[in-house]
Amino acid sequence: PYPVIRAALRARGWVEQPLQCSKQPRQSLGSRSSSNDVCTSDDDNTDYAEREQEHDKLHSLVSHYVQNEMVYFYWLNRRNAIDTTCLQKKQIINHFTRTDSFTTKVGLCMNLRNLHCFATADPDTFFPRCYKLTAEDDRHAFIEDYRRTACTSLLKYTVEQGQSE
Repeated sequence: PYPVIRAALRARGWVEQPLQCSKQPRQSLGSRSSSNDVCTSDDDNTDYAEREQEHDKLHSLVSHYVQNEMVYFYWLNRRNAIDTTCLQKKQIINHFTRTDSFTTKVGLCMNLRNLHCFATADPDTFFPRCYKLTAEDDRHAFIEDYRRTACTSLLKYTVEQGQSE
């Protein structure tokens, strides 16, 4: 789903191999759509499409030759796209399991709240306020903070308008 990343890896000599351990059906290396590419004429567009097809054929051929070789690094767009239980120790993927505590907004918010246990820093001084809206206390704190911010903004606006007159 990321043609830019795919093209960059191919340009560096990386070879694409269909997932052998996938939870989903195998995907073929079809030619990439050129609908987002900007060309000046139909001739240029045809030349580009032909070059792109030849490029994809070459990569498909190379991928076919290495289909039985061990893959040491899988680049995936979703962690659950592959069954990690069938990976060997030498094989890695670009996702890690159980990382929600620092890769989600809620996980990061909770870690910042627990920062006082590990450091004397105040997260409000270097990170925007955050709330876990599924928790009742946090929802009320968010509403109160929103009202306070709106009142402060209204007062600042009133003072600025009074000074300009």
